[in-house]
Amino acid sequence: MNERGPAGEWAFFNGHYTYVCTHMDTNLDRIVLTYQGATFKRAFVCLAIAVVSWLVFTFLRFSPEVPPPGTVAGPPLGKLTAGMLIVFSIIFGISEVLFVLGVQFFRKRIECDEDNLYIIGKEVESRIPFLSIYAVKLSSSGINRSVRGTYTTYLIKYKEPDGRPEDRAIDIYFRNGNNFRLFIQRLQQKNPAVEVKNWSTSLDGIVNLFRKKKNDDPE
Repeated sequence: MNERGPAGEWAFFNGHYTYVCTHMDTNLDRIVLTYQGATFKRAFVCLAIAVVSWLVFTFLRFSPEVPPPGTVAGPPLGKLTAGMLIVFSIIFGISEVLFVLGVQFFRKRIECDEDNLYIIGKEVESRIPFLSIYAVKLSSSGINRSVRGTYTTYLIKYKEPDGRPEDRAIDIYFRNGNNFRLFIQRLQQKNPAVEVKNWSTSLDGIVNLFRKKKNDDPE
């Protein structure tokens, strides 16, 4: 098998084999599959909106609402609107901060070229040859939503050098849809036997659970 990519060697790491690269390659034909480029810009915008709304809520005087006869007057519409902006800006801002921290510090970057899939951490880059991947399936969770829009979760199933099956979950956002389709195209060209499944049912999780339990049972 003619493999291109970073130089390195197979090693047993965190309970499974991984290709540890001693030299990070910067091939121009690599494409990124995971969400990248997340910054705190949106969080700062939310913070600014919350501060302005708080100033409006605190220092501006609004004309009191005149209720119909027999009813109790509520807060002025302006104060109510400012209060809602404060609450939603804080919630959205916190969600943005958590998302950006996850992308920048906790989630691994996933790339591919024409022969391999790369799982890139802070110090270790793992390489999964396309020929070891036997299935790419849409997760039973289907389409999900986050603060940065909708995404679908796929499970990339492959075999370790010792034959043990493993899988890697990857979230594909709308902005990375074209890259993911190119990844599937490259994968099928390199490995025509791979199974690609773009649909799932609510029973898939139960089926996979029993299948995993059967595989884990001793003979």
